[in-house]
Amino acid sequence: MRGVLPHLALIAAVWATVGCSTKPHTAQGSRADPKWAAAEEAFQAEDYSAVHQTLSRIEEEGGANAPRAAAWRMVLLAAQARAFYELAEAYGKGAEATHHQVSSFRIGASNYRSQSRNAILELAEMATRADRHLGSDGAIALRFPLPQADDALSSVLANISLGRAVGQAGTEKAMSYALRRAFVRTAGETAGCAEDFGEVQSKFSGTSVQTSRLVFLAAIGRVLYEQAELFAADRLNDTDKRDLLFDLSDGLLTLAVEQQREERERLDDWKVELGRRRENP
Repeated sequence: MRGVLPHLALIAAVWATVGCSTKPHTAQGSRADPKWAAAEEAFQAEDYSAVHQTLSRIEEEGGANAPRAAAWRMVLLAAQARAFYELAEAYGKGAEATHHQVSSFRIGASNYRSQSRNAILELAEMATRADRHLGSDGAIALRFPLPQADDALSSVLANISLGRAVGQAGTEKAMSYALRRAFVRTAGETAGCAEDFGEVQSKFSGTSVQTSRLVFLAAIGRVLYEQAELFAADRLNDTDKRDLLFDLSDGLLTLAVEQQREERERLDDWKVELGRRRENP
């Protein structure tokens, strides 16, 4: 587990090396698939269950859109795990801060931890079978819309943390905000872009973002590492699941670092060969 930390420090180097690039959408590919259009429509309506179901069907059918659907689904699962965890933490703090409705805050924390658990374990399953879901290409096309979001803390979420009841409408508002923010953040990380939300949204605006496979998996590894704390003793208290996520994260980040090293060595060899050719035309 302790071996994960040095790899996290190298993620920034991985992103800096590869960065993110964009390519215009064409009439072919995911845009021509009516199922893809249905997934985009459901995403805009925040009907995430329908998004998962539609993307899963696209994966099952195979073809060029299958790895793109898998990438979108992995980003969404990561965002959901993060958003549910954020709400669970807010309700947990609220239960400690309030003298009223303590049980309702504890129930809220328990419910959102359970939902975060489901999302992160499904993401872990996909990550362990990355070749099957994403294919073996070195590049991954990220083709999905981004929701409107910013990086500011939701005022409703802040009130929940203070033990203030916000009602069903307030909870739904906080959930929507947290998930949209988590999705933009995760999309930016998987694309190797800066964490500035404005820059990330600009990169994804009307374009298909091409990202390196190693950058994508390193970002997923980071999410798994973060969310492993969900299984800590003071939360779900499942050390086996916690260790599982740490080990999987360690494997993904190690792979990313090794691939980056191999790429640098290949480029160094190419530079040496280029120098020889220049000296001996």
